[in-house]
Amino acid sequence: MAARQFRWLLLGELLGYFLLGYWLVSGAGWTPLKAGSLALAGFFGGRLFIVGLTFVLMLQGRGAVPLELRIGPFGALRMVLEEYLGFVVLFSLIQPFESFWMGPDRLAKPAGGRLPLLLIHGYQCNRGFWFWLRPRLEAAGWTVATHSLEPVFSDIDAYAEGIARRVPGRLLGRHS
Repeated sequence: MAARQFRWLLLGELLGYFLLGYWLVSGAGWTPLKAGSLALAGFFGGRLFIVGLTFVLMLQGRGAVPLELRIGPFGALRMVLEEYLGFVVLFSLIQPFESFWMGPDRLAKPAGGRLPLLLIHGYQCNRGFWFWLRPRLEAAGWTVATHSLEPVFSDIDAYAEGIARRVPGRLLGRHS
């Protein structure tokens, strides 16, 4: 359900760009190349604005940074660009299509008496958030389960029941 909501949001955004482009080409006399360029600029520029805004807000609340942890202007630029690329990939490709990237959890009985790990993402995400971490943890010998908090745009209390169903059942090797 969470991935479907992300797909609808992405589809709505793309439809908005398409309608704007159609209007610009048919009503305002723009060429399709100009209208398409504006759509791409809107798509990528909007995401750049969001990432930039989060960094501006972070800078306003930061404390003193010790000298040995300072990264300088080029390090800061690299950090912003990596965050931007991660944001575009995660929210435009991974999360809307998380079942393609993630597949089902591989819940084998944990080795050596270890309890399995349950990865729960933050607000307005889904289990696709863990597409990069789950394989690394599994390669290190962990049994890893992921869980999507659904519905995406809900308050935190609404998620408790889904987590409670996920933990005792399949996660611990029992079927519920």
